[in-house]
Amino acid sequence: KIVKDSEYFHSEHYIWPVGYCAIRKFTSTT
Repeated sequence: KIVKDSEYFHSEHYIWPVGYCAIRKFTSTT
């Protein structure tokens, strides 16, 4: 359970910054 929770949290934490950066870059380009 701890591994699954940690994996989910890590995945979300890793995806968030990427999506935020992509959105910010897209907005900046526009």
